[in-house]
Amino acid sequence: MKAIGVGVAFVLAVMGSALGGCSEDSSRAGEDSATGVSLGQLQVGTRGELPACDAEAETLLAYVVDEKKIVVCMDGAWQDVVFPKGPTGATGPRGADGEDGDQGPKGKAGDKGAKGDKGEQGATGLTGAMGATGETGLTGAKGEAGDKGETGDKGAKGDKGATGDTGKPGMQGETGDKGETGDKGETGDKGETGDKGDAGAKGEAGETGEAAASSLVKVTTLLAGDATCEHGGLRIDFGVDADRSGVLDPGEISSTAHVCKEAPDAGPLP
Repeated sequence: MKAIGVGVAFVLAVMGSALGGCSEDSSRAGEDSATGVSLGQLQVGTRGELPACDAEAETLLAYVVDEKKIVVCMDGAWQDVVFPKGPTGATGPRGADGEDGDQGPKGKAGDKGAKGDKGEQGATGLTGAMGATGETGLTGAKGEAGDKGETGDKGAKGDKGATGDTGKPGMQGETGDKGETGDKGETGDKGETGDKGDAGAKGEAGETGEAAASSLVKVTTLLAGDATCEHGGLRIDFGVDADRSGVLDPGEISSTAHVCKEAPDAGPLP
């Protein structure tokens, strides 16, 4: 049995001393023989470390750490000691927040980002300049002179010759080509996120509080005919040694459990 360096033999010795009043004189209830034993003296890691529950170990207590249970050797078997559930204690005050750590150094600039997508089509270019005026068309050919008529009677006055055709206007210059749409400028690269700064230094530890009071277990032998255990057994009181006297005083008892023998022929308590 391991109990913070305490061996099986020591635990048995402690319990033997604590229950000394019920080993020889079974007529006494044992109130004055068990002032209280610290749970630290009864600890075992697992049930596998418990000693055999035989006649020598009858009524011995142990605290099984991994199950957080108190067990007692009774009638050849280790039995759980079940305490009534007490009221829930008040929630303790919240501890003070630690100081903020110093701000970490600024992260390095990120690498250049990937090339952006091609931009949208630009606005329509300006209208090209008007072409130059075409050259003036050629003057129409002069009509041929009529043959000289015979001198005859004075003829009637000849009609006025037709006016030559007006030259055609020069051709209008061609419209200039539409200017090409300019390419959209590339989007600037986004810099990568800088590295996260180092965490600030951990705040200083608070001052060590006072040592907690020990939890004590007190065992009392009950004789046959007891109001709770008809065939006899044990009353196990549990509490905190608030005054650190090593004695579980009546006012320090917070919970009580009973482990009763099953039948009168189960044998007398040690």
